Amino acid sequence: EDTIALRKALVAGFFFNAAQRQPDGCYRTLANAQTVRIHPSSTLFQKKPETVLFNEIVYTSKLYIREISIIESTWLVELAPKYYKA
Repeated sequence: EDTIALRKALVAGFFFNAAQRQPDGCYRTLANAQTVRIHPSSTLFQKKPETVLFNEIVYTSKLYIREISIIESTWLVELAPKYYKA
């Protein structure tokens, strides 16, 4: 896929902003274990990808993440090995 290089570059710079889908459909930020949800205005709102990278957390009635990209969790280990382990 032609977006892999770009998404890996985003992971290298924003690895602290990763979140992983939980069994209940919400997401948990990997850095500080906050429960968040994909913002309803996101094009990925219905897709529920396994692991995402976000740029912004917005608080309304709940915590929402916006400006997200789908990533592979293995990229976190590859690109930020001091913070993430396999």
